[in-house]
Amino acid sequence: MTLDKLLQSNANPEELSGMWLVFDSDVALRLKNAQPVYQHQVSSISLKDGRYALCADLLIARNGIYAPTFKALDQTEFPLVNVIHSNEITSLLPIPEEE
Repeated sequence: MTLDKLLQSNANPEELSGMWLVFDSDVALRLKNAQPVYQHQVSSISLKDGRYALCADLLIARNGIYAPTFKALDQTEFPLVNVIHSNEITSLLPIPEEE
């Protein structure tokens, strides 16, 4: 599912819990640059396959603490953002090297 389809479905916060937004490096850079200088910013993590991910907290609090960030996003890019469940993201997370 893509972010635009998810938002059209009017998913409630319980449905969003455990979801992740996955996108390419171009979208990650634009997300970083779009955030207003604000106390509550989001930070994506890099995945093994070169994409980036962000937990769905941005969506859950899009009318709350992350409202300025959410409003700054380019909605035309929402079809480029995949939404997956946490059980799918696990295999994409980098494995930390042992010290």
